[in-house]
Amino acid sequence: FLRDKADRSLRTPDDIIRRIGIPMIGTTTSSAHIDRESLPEYVANDYQTIRANLGLISGGEIPKKLVVTSAAMGDGKTTFAINLATSLAKAGDRVLLIDGDIRKPDIGRILHLPDIRWGLADVLLGLSEFQEALYSMPQHGLEVLANDGRNVSRTIDVLGKPQTAECLNAICQNYDHIVIDTSPVLSSPDA
Repeated sequence: FLRDKADRSLRTPDDIIRRIGIPMIGTTTSSAHIDRESLPEYVANDYQTIRANLGLISGGEIPKKLVVTSAAMGDGKTTFAINLATSLAKAGDRVLLIDGDIRKPDIGRILHLPDIRWGLADVLLGLSEFQEALYSMPQHGLEVLANDGRNVSRTIDVLGKPQTAECLNAICQNYDHIVIDTSPVLSSPDA
């Protein structure tokens, strides 16, 4: 009894809600608990629930800009960002997915994008126009602004400047939602 009372582990979403006191927007199905054939359907349903709950906790409308981060590498933030963007796009919204993880960009690799000539860093540094750096993914119903991992130190210097916010706000005008995958907060201050 005492051991159970002293155990402060968080094992279920209800534990998180009860202990931390924040709303839970959803969970995703683990491949360890579902057979491979059924997994895509379960995951699609999970992200539909997350999408709906985002709207509910935001007063009925999903925010235009969504930043996805995590505590550490390997937490699944990039997978979450891709699936959330895809779910929003499948609902009929015009969605841009941005790989904002300047130090370790993975979206291009995960989505099997062809060689990335231009990316977010190039757009922010003025080396490329936004349209030149954009990848259209009709099978997912979204557009992607990938990142190539070049110009890391120069890009990090630009992140905190007003022109970065202005650039993102200008890009935002053409989309219903922008989902930005950023670096983990414990590894760098970029997010």
